[in-house]
Amino acid sequence: MPNSPAAAHHSPDEHAAQLAQTGTEVVHAETVQMAQSLASAVHAETVEASISAVMLAETNSLEASDSMVGMARAQTITARNTLMGAGVAETASLTDSAVGMLVTSQADLHNARTVVLLAREVNGNVETVLDTRGAAVAGILAGVGIGLMLIVGSLLGRRK
Repeated sequence: MPNSPAAAHHSPDEHAAQLAQTGTEVVHAETVQMAQSLASAVHAETVEASISAVMLAETNSLEASDSMVGMARAQTITARNTLMGAGVAETASLTDSAVGMLVTSQADLHNARTVVLLAREVNGNVETVLDTRGAAVAGILAGVGIGLMLIVGSLLGRRK
């Protein structure tokens, strides 16, 4: 994608980058607006993505609608009809969205689905496979299981 028109949007001193129907590797700007675009990495104060895909977003504020985000690290994540691999944020608001792993202090979730949700405060309805309590229980059970396997293995090893 280096030959794409958006490839010029990787200058660290740009104030704003607007991507429309294009793809690029890395974007550095104060504000990034994406529409029907692809980016490997976006580093900005504010990122707005509509019908777009971002592999890595590092920002203060991420607003994504009808988009896909691989990994987001932000102060605030707002997503509507969006798929996200992982998100780490102080506050997260998801509506009609799905995320693999979400780590946040405050989650405002409406018709959202998560595999792993680690949050201090959760508002709204969410379908999660593994929440904070479940993750703790799974960790304890995994530790006990591994410990038992090691004990049994050492006992069997002594018999030889």
